[in-house]
Amino acid sequence: MKNTVLVLLLVTLLSSCDLFDTGKKFYIDNPSGKPLKVVLDGNTTINLSPLEYKKIKITSGSHQIVVDNGNAESFTIDEKESQKGGLINPLGIKYVLWTAVYSADAKNYLPTQVISWNGKEIKGPFLVYNAIYIPDAWMYDVTTPFPENVSVNNNTNNVSSVWRTKLFRADDFTREYEQTEQRRDKELLDKLNSMSKDVQAK
Repeated sequence: MKNTVLVLLLVTLLSSCDLFDTGKKFYIDNPSGKPLKVVLDGNTTINLSPLEYKKIKITSGSHQIVVDNGNAESFTIDEKESQKGGLINPLGIKYVLWTAVYSADAKNYLPTQVISWNGKEIKGPFLVYNAIYIPDAWMYDVTTPFPENVSVNNNTNNVSSVWRTKLFRADDFTREYEQTEQRRDKELLDKLNSMSKDVQAK
């Protein structure tokens, strides 16, 4: 069996929500720095520590959620979505789905889109969610980083690139995006310096 190792590039592709079935796994997340008390449907209490990401059991249909004795909020998990699982976002705050391309060809560029983030527009492979229920569309959840590289079975097809999706909490996304931009700027500066040295050497 022939395997090809593909390296993570700073390029992106928007993903489809129908990929990567998680086997009906549902999770609830507390991205904040304080404990949360969550009551589902009036009879299930879930205590979440700061930054805790916990697996839960929930079915399709209409639901209500109350956080820290606040107002009840309603959400619905339809039958099709329940086949994939997803994330319960009790605070109704932003999460970002980021799609990254792993490629053996550094010239494998793909289209992006513009989103509004922290008061400015940024361009990238991003989808923003803030619903209480977010259907699963990712390979890597909020606790799992993008790997540096991936191996694919290249025995029958000449695979030059694959894409992988990750869900980010808002703060983690901001930090990852800023680090990515810094790496990209450094790569561009290094390339310009190398070109300048080549010109001076001639």
